[in-house]
Amino acid sequence: LILVIFFIILTSTSVVLAETSPAQLEIRRVDQSSFPDNRFYFYAYNVNGNPVPGLTSADIAVYDDQVPVQFSLAEKEAGVRVVFVIDAGIGITAKGATGLTRYAEMKEFINSFVNRMGINSSVMVLTDENSNFRIISDFGTDPTKIKEQLDAYNPNPNDYSNGVDAVNKAITELKNINDDKKEFIVLLTSGLEREVTSSMTLFKENLKNTDAPIVSAVLFRGDQGNWSNKLIEISTLARGEFLYYNLKTRDTLDTFFEHIFEWRNQYEVTYRMPNIASGT
Repeated sequence: LILVIFFIILTSTSVVLAETSPAQLEIRRVDQSSFPDNRFYFYAYNVNGNPVPGLTSADIAVYDDQVPVQFSLAEKEAGVRVVFVIDAGIGITAKGATGLTRYAEMKEFINSFVNRMGINSSVMVLTDENSNFRIISDFGTDPTKIKEQLDAYNPNPNDYSNGVDAVNKAITELKNINDDKKEFIVLLTSGLEREVTSSMTLFKENLKNTDAPIVSAVLFRGDQGNWSNKLIEISTLARGEFLYYNLKTRDTLDTFFEHIFEWRNQYEVTYRMPNIASGT
């Protein structure tokens, strides 16, 4: 099976068309279980690497073994897979910008996401405490269960942690998952208290993989200061977003979550194999 898909809409130098026209695609899964019909699922990106919604069958052409085929195209909610990494270093029990403890803010943030994420998305919560990396909540979709598991975790760190190292471990964890959902890592931290050059080098290497997750970072701290600088760098390298959690941003989380939720939908193409469709 050799699939080729062409975009009829070509990338334009126009800013509007560059945002709304597909520049490349990523086939996530091919399903041949319904012979003689084939299905495959893909994302369409614009020139900025953002997903393009609203494509129709008039926008693309599909070829199987160099033979053009008739097909149907549907946009469906596949969901996203998100790993929240709690960087539980010294200071996580101190107060954040909203007056709550920083860990209480992190729980509030995760719960806000879970309550919005949709039926096909799933969340895992990991923690890196004194270089002890473990799962608080395995991949799941039940907001009540995830909240209970977060409440049962009581961080009591007595050493500085390495948030970048924790992200690298989360990337390794995701490599063991084999499905077609877009993957994200969100680092929740009071600030990178310890920076290890080798961890950052490995992080950059991990991002070279074609299936590397998008990584974002959220700062929980009473004062933003210069603590955001490294987190912005990490998020930018990994095509993610940075957020400083305070009273203002807490009330506008939908804006931040959108860079994740915009990947919930995939395109599904269904077509009949050329030799079957032609009766040969």
